[in-house]
Amino acid sequence: MKRLYRSWSLTIPNLITLGRPLALIPFAYFWFGGDQVIAFVVFILAALSDVLDGWLARLLGHDSAWGKAMDPVADKLFVYGTVLLLIPELWLFALALVALIFVRDWNVETLRLDYPYRAPLVPTLFSAKVKTVLFMVGLACVIAAGSPLDRLFVSAMTLANLVLFAALVSALYSWWLYIEEFRVDEANSRF
Repeated sequence: MKRLYRSWSLTIPNLITLGRPLALIPFAYFWFGGDQVIAFVVFILAALSDVLDGWLARLLGHDSAWGKAMDPVADKLFVYGTVLLLIPELWLFALALVALIFVRDWNVETLRLDYPYRAPLVPTLFSAKVKTVLFMVGLACVIAAGSPLDRLFVSAMTLANLVLFAALVSALYSWWLYIEEFRVDEANSRF
């Protein structure tokens, strides 16, 4: 039986989680240095670390409440840090989609971070994981647009808008599910 660590511990999965937002430093260096291809590779590696940290935690038996709580926070820091760096590249439509997803994320994370004081940690919903993947794929398309990688896609920015719209749909669905879950748990905790 796996042991669930109750507090932060220095494990490989936790270090990977901490490293994801720190990947913004080399990403920004290469992006603003004009090497979009290397910036794209850094972004993809950091995005893939989101899968790697959870997989390693389960494989090594290093599941922790800290890791489960901080993984979504690290995702938000990484994704929205990337968005801030890419604002000049985003079309107005994509920027509006990102803004709506941000409102959802802010609301859900506020609920999730406040919730452990009242009950056990709320698990990340599958639809929220889909939203994160789609969001990262959409940002990868934005990074590819206007770079030598753009030749690989029909229109990277058009694809980015479509994928970010799909991320918004998934975000709204998961937002509704979280609100329903919190409402049910609140009602049950009153008894």
